Amino acid sequence: KPNATKSAKKWYQSFFIGDQGTQYFIKPLQLEGDSSEYLNLDLTFKLNKIIMDSAGMNVSFFSNNLFKNIDSLKVVNSNYAYTVLNFNYMFAERNKRQFNCRFSTKIPLEALAKLYKQNNWTFIAYANGHAKKYVATKKTRKKIALLNQEIFELY
Repeated sequence: KPNATKSAKKWYQSFFIGDQGTQYFIKPLQLEGDSSEYLNLDLTFKLNKIIMDSAGMNVSFFSNNLFKNIDSLKVVNSNYAYTVLNFNYMFAERNKRQFNCRFSTKIPLEALAKLYKQNNWTFIAYANGHAKKYVATKKTRKKIALLNQEIFELY
């Protein structure tokens, strides 16, 4: 009986968009913070024969504190670090005991591809003079590795 191979197909959607290539939507990946706080990250980008310049990145912070701005977000793996500076506030809502504070930004696809080469992601969010650290869960690290194999290594 052959070994079962894992696939990342359930963690992303792809759409053929003609001359513009293929558009990808990577479903939310979770990174854990202190206590019960965490963030979810989803991405949208286009790939063609020529790699497009940036990806849309949406980040939802599930926190005990309400905040409506982020000064910066440092995204790190063992070989690469990238700092995102410009965030657009989308909304905040209460989910049970926590707030969901949602933001959007752009990240260069080159930076994103370098991040996917290693799956041990750490995000450090700076807001209102405080820094909060979030790390990829074991499940998220597996997803990152599979997404890298199926999407980013091809380009």
